[in-house]
Amino acid sequence: MGKIFIGVAGIPLCIGKKDYFKALKVIKELNLDALEVEFVYGIDMSSSLAKSIGNFAKKLGIRLSVHAPYYINLCSERKKVISDSKRRIVETLIKAHELKANIVVIHAAYYGTYGPSRCYELVKSSLKEIEEEIKKLGIKDVKIGIETLAKKTQFGTLEEIVKLCKEINIAVPCIDWAHVYIRNFGKIDYGKILDIIERELKLKELHTHFTCIKRDERGALIDEHDILDKDTPPFKPLIEELLKRELEVTIICESPLLEKDALKMKKIVKELEDSIFKINDSFKKL
Repeated sequence: MGKIFIGVAGIPLCIGKKDYFKALKVIKELNLDALEVEFVYGIDMSSSLAKSIGNFAKKLGIRLSVHAPYYINLCSERKKVISDSKRRIVETLIKAHELKANIVVIHAAYYGTYGPSRCYELVKSSLKEIEEEIKKLGIKDVKIGIETLAKKTQFGTLEEIVKLCKEINIAVPCIDWAHVYIRNFGKIDYGKILDIIERELKLKELHTHFTCIKRDERGALIDEHDILDKDTPPFKPLIEELLKRELEVTIICESPLLEKDALKMKKIVKELEDSIFKINDSFKKL
């Protein structure tokens, strides 16, 4: 049976200010497992602070991950945009290393005028350069999580990411389940996705994001986060599928209710785990 860790994207809403030490204490008190440090609008943390936060998280047994700035596009027609993007990824990897985080999540690119095939080659080339730079810095404990993205204009289909991760050692998939759901027009086959990841990449660990998403006035799915109860996509079938596998999976809650919905997720996981244990016990008694 798989092991599932539930965490939140950024500071819990009940805190109301940017205090990662307090955030970690609250996460521990709530019996959650993980926190994703959000640098989406830029890195604003000193090395000494990052190291202190990382040590504190390790002491509490809380898993840390990092989300890189949104201002990344490894497929721009402008060379400066690509060079700045690579610099931001490297800076985020360094910060993640200081935080003792094991993954940096990125939105890799937009197809732009190049199209998917040329975009893939540009992203791969940039990641190879980043991999070499990180090796020179002696950073071996942080991966780049290539996130599945929602828009047809973005690099980030499951197929693209799996192929890329087979070619770049530092790259791993970050499955944003809502983004896959949007890109597939409101359909998602959790089992098929996990089958592909396990078969093609042989991973033991997987980092993921989960939120439900909204519909516009016409009923079309849009890339805006919604509360867990909306079932767009449904959460429980994901957990049922994960518990069939020997994967260690972190699920970062991105719901507007953040820690409240993360606790709902945790409750669903616990109920399904308990149900499996009861079934197993029943078989042992036969």
